[in-house]
Amino acid sequence: MLISRVIDANAFFGTYPKRKVDGSPKSLVTLLKKNGVDLALAVSMKGVFYDYREGNDETLRICSEEHMLLPVGTIDPRRYYGDKGEIERFSQTGFKLVRLFPEYQGWPIDYAPLKMLMREIDDMGMPLMITANAYGMSTAIAELHSSFSFPIILASIGYWTMSEAIAIMKHSEKIYVETHLVDSPDGIKILCEEAGAERLVFGSNLPLTYFLGPFLAVRNSDITESDKRLILGGNIERLVAEKE
Repeated sequence: MLISRVIDANAFFGTYPKRKVDGSPKSLVTLLKKNGVDLALAVSMKGVFYDYREGNDETLRICSEEHMLLPVGTIDPRRYYGDKGEIERFSQTGFKLVRLFPEYQGWPIDYAPLKMLMREIDDMGMPLMITANAYGMSTAIAELHSSFSFPIILASIGYWTMSEAIAIMKHSEKIYVETHLVDSPDGIKILCEEAGAERLVFGSNLPLTYFLGPFLAVRNSDITESDKRLILGGNIERLVAEKE
């Protein structure tokens, strides 16, 4: 039986404009507790879809009220002009991770504001999670990241983009994969065999995705219990602790 802290590295709260979903912080915490999660890294959807500064303020407030939620900061590169003060605030006020959303905001990876933002993140040394849900995105992110040293976590890697992710992970030990779209135990096993369990980070994508699919993909995979503990909490805990 697996005995370990479960840390969800990919959760949201707030209003999601693309479909009806209960994104209240209370509902998120209820779902997390129901599924045995101990801690979750969470970001305000206001920061994704409206204004990142207001969203980051909301994230800090909600996470101060709901202690099982750890704050994740976000920036929209379309409105980023070298706002180093916001990046520095991440480090000073307890944010654990930076999260970027090209899939919702529509900007390309080969994008000067993203390159500038990555330089600022590298100075701070905080882990970055960025969506890479289409062919070529992981490759482009890896090329852009090659001159930096901060850890980067590729989110929304699924069956069709897994081989691309594995190829770049073999060339950079600073690249990790978040697992909510690796929705089969065999996929988790392949990633462990090819890149190592220490490079995988469990995320649920709550409340936009059902929790049990991503969780059971890890729990039921044919890997060791120690590897499951790494994926379900140990790896993200280490990455956050390295920043602290």
